[in-house]
Parts: sequence; structure tokens; C-alpha cells
Amino acid sequence: MVSEIIWEPLDYTGSLPPASFGHTLAQISKTRILLFGGAIGNPGDYRMTNNAYVYNLFKSSWSILHGILS
Repeated sequence: MVSEIIWEPLDYTGSLPPASFGHTLAQISKTRILLFGGAIGNPGDYRMTNNAYVYNLFKSSWSILHGILS
């Protein structure tokens, strides 16, 4: 028997990252995920970023990291 996957929106707090594409996600601890870089805008008219955000799985919260790149 195949289980059906159901997607549900999550409640969160903090600084939500902007919608992007081409970013990288990496699990950096048991409770945190790092979102780095990517592009914002539309294909053909976009801007690359060096944004870094951390998502805390237990707290359901986003935090922006400041000052990691010049």
C-alpha cells in the first residue's frame, strides 16, 4: 500500500527569507537548517544574493545571519 503525501502550511516566527531559486539548503545540526544564497526576481530578470538564514526545527523560527560575508 502506498501512503499519500499531504503538504500542510507551517506556522513560523522570525525573519522569513524572500522567495528565491538556486539557493542551497544544508542541515547544520539536529535542530537547524541553513538556507544560503540564491536568486530573487524572475528568470531572465533576477539578482543573486548572499543571504543566509537559519531555520530552527524545534522552535519553527527563521533567523537571518548578519555579517558573515562582506
